[in-house]
Amino acid sequence: MVLANGPFEALIVRGDDAQVRAFANTCRHRGAQLCSDESADGCQDSAIVCPVHGWRWQLDGRLDAIPRRAAMMRTVDHGDLVALPCAVRHGFVWVAWSDAAPDLTDFLGPADRVLGGWQLEQWAQISDTSIAVDANWKTSVDMHNEAYHLDHLHPELAPLVDPADVVFDPLGPHHRIRFSIEPAGEKTWDVTQVTIFPNVSITRHPTRAMIVRHRPQARDVGQVLFDEWSLAADAGGHPPLQRRFFNAAEALGPSGESGAMARADLLATMQLGRGVANAAGADERRLLLHNEETPIAHFHEVLDDYLYGRSR
Repeated sequence: MVLANGPFEALIVRGDDAQVRAFANTCRHRGAQLCSDESADGCQDSAIVCPVHGWRWQLDGRLDAIPRRAAMMRTVDHGDLVALPCAVRHGFVWVAWSDAAPDLTDFLGPADRVLGGWQLEQWAQISDTSIAVDANWKTSVDMHNEAYHLDHLHPELAPLVDPADVVFDPLGPHHRIRFSIEPAGEKTWDVTQVTIFPNVSITRHPTRAMIVRHRPQARDVGQVLFDEWSLAADAGGHPPLQRRFFNAAEALGPSGESGAMARADLLATMQLGRGVANAAGADERRLLLHNEETPIAHFHEVLDDYLYGRSR
């Protein structure tokens, strides 16, 4: 599979030895993209093949064949694919873009124990959806990182959840929010959302989980791919998984795949994006956050520390 995040692309494969590995999705010959979501030309069951000139690698990244290799201008002594740090934990594949990245255990910190207790690796994935949204990725993260909007944007939830009762827990650079949903005549659901810095949130209640990833787009900072996966605690009896992609118009339309709540959130995300991008009055603009938006403040403090070495 291909993992694209901003200007970075990784090719993730499982080798004949069952080991999961990640490589830069770039041919060592002239830099062609090896595989893409749109085409599986370079992805085969037993090898990785460049779709342009046919160079071939084994699934462990070792260069296996070059067409007419004897005619190369110089000896090929560095043709293996560029390996990226990669680990499998808690049911997810974690990839870093540089060897300088921290160890996964150090990166996750307290969130490691929280995710480990959920045992999501035993759950079944039942949906895989991506929506192209006209907003910066940080705006999308913010929109899905607070409950302050529930009363106004989702009044139907008022009988079920009180935003003032949401509990916020910092987990190093990550954080957790906890709240309860009380459906009429049903047992109370305890819901926990863990946000992994910078752009992934995992929300779990007793029988379902939702993973959201806000992927920046390299060619347009004003667009984000909103990835949403659903998991079910019962691992069997689900139809075959199909990956689906929608643009914003398809997702927001009356016959779109998104439900009413998701459509409201996506529309609000784009409205926030347009407002933030508005140059009028930009010099006077400051965020005026509510106490129920503490997760947003935490996210931006961590982001500023990461980018500038300090909170601003």
